Amino acid sequence: MFNRIEDPVDAKMSKMMSKESYYESGEEKFGILSTSLYNLFNLNPVIRKFYGFVHEDLSKYGPRTLLDIGSGTGTVLLRYASDHNPEVALGIDPSPFMVKYASKRAFKLGLSGKVSFVQGSSRYIPGNDKFEIITTSLSFHHWNNRLNSIPYLLSRTDGDGMFVVYEITGRKGFSRRIAKAHLMQRNEFETISSELGINVDISEKNGFIRAAFRMKP
Repeated sequence: MFNRIEDPVDAKMSKMMSKESYYESGEEKFGILSTSLYNLFNLNPVIRKFYGFVHEDLSKYGPRTLLDIGSGTGTVLLRYASDHNPEVALGIDPSPFMVKYASKRAFKLGLSGKVSFVQGSSRYIPGNDKFEIITTSLSFHHWNNRLNSIPYLLSRTDGDGMFVVYEITGRKGFSRRIAKAHLMQRNEFETISSELGINVDISEKNGFIRAAFRMKP
């Protein structure tokens, strides 16, 4: 399992970071109420199909070590860990309420020994572990500093590891109000790839998109 903060430098950095500092200015923050509402949001038929899309894609890769950034209430990791029994499954979220909620879900499902949830962000991952795949689902569109976060996350991948983003491009039945805040398109990922000089493999299916970033050889 994930071995939480052992390195003295990493521990010092953790102490320096307040709960608020896990967020960039302007990024969406989740408190007690919004965390509960987010879990209800996950019951939306489109969102449930989206997470099916994510699970199917991750299952093709079959990573033994997996990190989920913006893990929220733990949906992606808990389903993956239940089906595939990875060696390491770690969820990072800036919200202490999301971390607490996801940890309770893991306990209820009997997965506490397989999945861990801790506070962190796309700019700060506690510990020194590296992962075969780092992923994020319905979170990337909120990030304000993507061009700095992606190289950092790729530095925490192991060997030929990837950083994989899952988002929604458009879906019938997805309300306009929700869609306006959550949609991302192929050209946005292509622009990021070009600006960073990083390879990206993009695939789309039924209004959902996957963008897998790798460092160029």
